[in-house]
Amino acid sequence: MELTAIEQGKLDVIAKSGLQIPPRPQVVAEVQTLLQKDEPDSVAIAKLIGKDVQLSASVFKTVNSAAYGLSRKVDSVNQALTVLGQTQMKNVINTAALRQQLGGDAARFERFWERSIDVAALCSLVARKALANKVLNSEHAYMVGLFHDCGVPVLVQHIKGYCEDLTVSHAPLPDLLDEDDTHQTSHCLVGCMIGEEWKPPDFVCHAIRAHHYVIAEDQESKPAIASLQMAMHIYNLNAQQSDGEWEYHGARSTELLDIAADNQEQFEREIWESFQGMQ
Repeated sequence: MELTAIEQGKLDVIAKSGLQIPPRPQVVAEVQTLLQKDEPDSVAIAKLIGKDVQLSASVFKTVNSAAYGLSRKVDSVNQALTVLGQTQMKNVINTAALRQQLGGDAARFERFWERSIDVAALCSLVARKALANKVLNSEHAYMVGLFHDCGVPVLVQHIKGYCEDLTVSHAPLPDLLDEDDTHQTSHCLVGCMIGEEWKPPDFVCHAIRAHHYVIAEDQESKPAIASLQMAMHIYNLNAQQSDGEWEYHGARSTELLDIAADNQEQFEREIWESFQGMQ
């Protein structure tokens, strides 16, 4: 990853903080391999997940959360796989593992993970509707949304004062770029470091690094970044959060998603209605 001078300066601050990137559990890689098969062995998957008690608990907490909108409680991996299907189960595993490794179920990160999962679901819906799963499928779009701010909980644990308002339940979510500037760090760079360790597809790391900025013509993974920016915009609109960034990168995002100006409000409304239908 080639860094700008500003990024290198922030990376130096990150290095001095003693920050360590949590590794991806080996069991996650093994489970994902099994889930790639046409007919995944649910018994083998259950045994693998069962080896890691914390991951197992996190999987069931995730799958039974409001984000997945299931009508009945899931209490076995086999049941989860049957109800959700392979794609959704991959998302559950990624969500549970990332949450466990980047701060566990600490109450102070509850709002952060709720938002990350919501943005991931919205990003998946945007890609499906705007891109018709052609250049970015819904599973990969979910990963983009899930990982996009993953550097935040790591920085909270290593840099004193970073995103203190994250724990205040009714306060607006912190402005991450302001937090980065104040503490001379970068949640995007830390997110990229996590990506290098966890090895998602390259476009996930490109989106982590670039999602706060106008998408350049030579930018890699433009559809992933545009889908994420639209998902963040829709989330902010409906969660009454600050949406100032959309003012300067919204036009480029909608252009790349091929959403006409006179169609944009309807597109956003339909995505949000689809999202609410999942709850």
